[in-house]
Amino acid sequence: MNKIKLASQKISGFFVFSAAGLAAYWLLVRPWHQKWGATNQEADASFSGDELIPYAPWRTTHAITIQAPIEMVWSWVVQMGQGRGGFYSYDWLENLFGMNIHNADRILPEYQQLKVGDHSGEYRRFPGDKTEPDKFL
Repeated sequence: MNKIKLASQKISGFFVFSAAGLAAYWLLVRPWHQKWGATNQEADASFSGDELIPYAPWRTTHAITIQAPIEMVWSWVVQMGQGRGGFYSYDWLENLFGMNIHNADRILPEYQQLKVGDHSGEYRRFPGDKTEPDKFL
């Protein structure tokens, strides 16, 4: 078999394998990931801020259930962000990419007030156009 034909087969195999992987992701993984942890009812619901992009091409709703009153959870949520309370995820992974993020292990009083235009990270501002404590950011 000549070298050109062999190279052509390898390239064709790569594209077939890539297309199969992309199709598997799009059909199997993506639908699950788009509503990770959310019920169908939660995924279909409208939330504050949805009106900012009325014709969004994709819609993703991730959710967790926390067995605690909103007043206890809110203090942790409002302090989220880079240079604030962190994202309560994998420090080692975020810092592997040089993000310099550290998760708080306590309530930080200096980050309990977040309003529109405040910084919630090194280069990001709080994106919403409204906030209501104990309800939504």
